[in-house]
Amino acid sequence: MKILFFGRLGETIGREIEHELPPQGCTVAELRAALAKTHGVLAAESVRACIDHEIAPETALVLPRHEVAFIPPLSGG
Repeated sequence: MKILFFGRLGETIGREIEHELPPQGCTVAELRAALAKTHGVLAAESVRACIDHEIAPETALVLPRHEVAFIPPLSGG
């Protein structure tokens, strides 16, 4: 599946990467932990996950058919 990264994450990691999920899926927390092994910046609690354009809690189930994106904290200007 493709995982998208926005803001400074996209600049650090790249705009998107491929990652294999188990067929039964995993939680956002499990996905984050797996990705953080390679991309430590994802371990930050302030980085939020979105599933199909909705901010998702760490307990949300991610399935291979979902679009997943990680976004850093937003700041106003």
